[in-house]
Amino acid sequence: VPSDALPEDRRASLQSALAELRASMLAKADFPEGQMAIGGLAMAIRNWDAAQAAFAEASFMDPQLVEAWTTRARIAAALGDVGEATAILTAAREKNPDNPEIASQLSQTLLSQGRARDAVPLLRAVLATRPDDRETRLMLATALLQTGDLMAAGVEIDRLRQVDPTRAEVLVLQGLRQVFANDLAGARETVAELRQRYPLLRLPPQLEAISRSP
Repeated sequence: VPSDALPEDRRASLQSALAELRASMLAKADFPEGQMAIGGLAMAIRNWDAAQAAFAEASFMDPQLVEAWTTRARIAAALGDVGEATAILTAAREKNPDNPEIASQLSQTLLSQGRARDAVPLLRAVLATRPDDRETRLMLATALLQTGDLMAAGVEIDRLRQVDPTRAEVLVLQGLRQVFANDLAGARETVAELRQRYPLLRLPPQLEAISRSP
């Protein structure tokens, strides 16, 4: 409910509470936690510039405060500035080279820009610390396909099939790899399995073509 739609007494009470909250936050502004709180409040009222400034200050005060970096990057990406998000996460990784969360978010940002080759080593670094992370392995297999490394992509797809053999995304990647490797018989089998398990699934054009071919 907008504050101006509240009764006068409740509106005054809300404004007083917000004023106290701002004062409390400003009193802690010399600490990273205080800047994080200010950034959170700015996000709540959709003041993105203020939020970015607060999270930037928090990451300057404490470069190991991963949440400050990743939140800045998410805001930048949400506002359509993927280049800025990439720059933020690259700087974050320089300060936190072993942090898998930063590496994962940076790899996703790179993939969204078509920079699969740059994303691959980051995804491998994440899997080195989180080998059971299926989503990261799925992204790695996708990135490897995009770079044309069919052998390495096949290794990752096989690993995914061992733990999640009927997942649609895994079967699609398997089918695409088979198409790119000119294994059309294998691709037809994969497409048939996809059609059986997921009859409403829209397939990539390469697999649609296989399903229509004699």
